[in-house]
Amino acid sequence: MYPLTACGFVCAAVAILLQLDARRAVPGAGRALALATLALGAGGVVMRAADWAPAPLSLGIGAASNAWSLPAPLTAGLFTVLGASLVLIGARRTAGVAQALAAGVLLFSLLTLAGFAAEDTALYQLLPGRGTSLRTALGFMLASGAVLWLRRDQGVMVALASPTPSSRTLRRLLGPLVLTPILLGMVATWAVRTAGPGLDLTTTIWLFVWGLLVILIVVVWRLACQLYRQDLTRALAEGYRVHVEHAPAPALARVLAQPPGACILDIGLPGMDGRELARRIRAQLQDDTPLLVALTGYGSETDRALALASGFDHYLVKPADLGQLAALLGGAQASPG
Repeated sequence: MYPLTACGFVCAAVAILLQLDARRAVPGAGRALALATLALGAGGVVMRAADWAPAPLSLGIGAASNAWSLPAPLTAGLFTVLGASLVLIGARRTAGVAQALAAGVLLFSLLTLAGFAAEDTALYQLLPGRGTSLRTALGFMLASGAVLWLRRDQGVMVALASPTPSSRTLRRLLGPLVLTPILLGMVATWAVRTAGPGLDLTTTIWLFVWGLLVILIVVVWRLACQLYRQDLTRALAEGYRVHVEHAPAPALARVLAQPPGACILDIGLPGMDGRELARRIRAQLQDDTPLLVALTGYGSETDRALALASGFDHYLVKPADLGQLAALLGGAQASPG
């Protein structure tokens, strides 16, 4: 890492720290350092393109570099984008643009890391001197991640950082969605290197595309299921106090400790299916058993008969008619619970 590159990261880090609290007087100094980061990157890009730099600055790269060498071309470009995001993040109306720029720096840094893992990509072949080193790429990842977190209550980050159920669902899905394609790329690279002539590049590309398609289908399906459950919970919450458990054992413990007016149970549950859970609730509470409603994806008549025989009062198949479900709850004349 060139000394001027290190100075750029110091300016960016201090700018982020000074802009942590927009109510204080220090954000002005933070924006000044953000402008310095932008100037370092843009100046490096211009001087590298013009093949000229005033003394004592140097255009030397690789073995010809010295303490006054300008950042490498790619590094200068990343500093330009990072500096622009730091300048724009201070205003609410431009926070979304700033976060988009920071996300671009983050994604490009991840691509650079993938180039180091493969060792034969175009980004890796730019080294030494013209590309971005491993330490520099990690620095850009940290800086751009900090910019994204800096104004998480504004711009595009609101959808991820807010405490709403939908945001929690997106946060849970974001990690697999980002990491799995990287793992697929590493597997594809390994396959091309080890398979030799038995596996051509076109086959590898389409296998990679197929893997991405499978991942997107799974992620979208999980997202749809999560949002459906959240919409159902919100709809039921009108006039009722709703508690949600994601496993049979804690659900049974909650029902026995404080019997509710109604229980809406899935059938396909881990460790103990919904039918067994209904049997245990009815056996323990007997006359105090709440209304038991099965809400499941199993729609055959056999499944319906087994559920009703195990103690359920009603059997609904997903996606449920919320009006029908509300009528069942209202008809039970149960107290809110």
